[in-house]
Amino acid sequence: MYRHQGESDIYGKSYSHYNETVRSHIDEYWSAMIEQGSIDGVRNIMDDSKVKARRYVDSETIRHTEVWELGSEWLCIQALEQLGFEGFLRNEGWSEAKIKVAISLLVTRTIYTPSELKSTRIMEDNSGVCELIYGSQDMRPGYKMVYKVALELYKIKAKLERHLCSVTDTLFNRQNRIVLFDLTNFYFESRKDNSRKAKFGRSKEKRNDCKLLVLALCIYTDGFIRYSSILEGNTADPKSLPRMIR
Repeated sequence: MYRHQGESDIYGKSYSHYNETVRSHIDEYWSAMIEQGSIDGVRNIMDDSKVKARRYVDSETIRHTEVWELGSEWLCIQALEQLGFEGFLRNEGWSEAKIKVAISLLVTRTIYTPSELKSTRIMEDNSGVCELIYGSQDMRPGYKMVYKVALELYKIKAKLERHLCSVTDTLFNRQNRIVLFDLTNFYFESRKDNSRKAKFGRSKEKRNDCKLLVLALCIYTDGFIRYSSILEGNTADPKSLPRMIR
């Protein structure tokens, strides 16, 4: 807060351009700070020119500590509420603690697109999602719980997609129709010896030396993904289309 006599800030510029409500708050808070002794030396300075020359707060020396992002996190949580995500998980028998971990993970991965492990570090150092969900930044899920919840979400993927399709159709008054069907693939640099789906195929990133997985998506007019499927790495478009339509 910058304030002194003559309705000016620390540089002597008038603050009359603020509206009446803002000016009244400035006067109120400034008077309270003087009464409480929060502003060093104000009581002993009577000359207005001295007050104008003094900087009570040096903005160039301010340092922020323990700062977390909240805006995008809050927006994502509101979106999940509109989608009835918590209610869906409760109907699936999920505990409240498990639901909070799932929301924390989904919000963090939506905004920052990290891995599961990196998500836990972002919750600790960058994101205020735990403050919004748990009520305290000191409470956050451990990495083991994050990995466990990710797998649990995948087990109910088909039910969750049907739920989200139904809700978004209602929210946006959309018709249930396929607009775009597309395949993409991604490769693993590891051997993936025990994977039943990772196979050699035609890599879109020209990494034919690595095993692949194929991601199939159905997307409609507004760009929302209606259904998704992870297929074998050697799956071709014609082979996957009938199953996805069904």
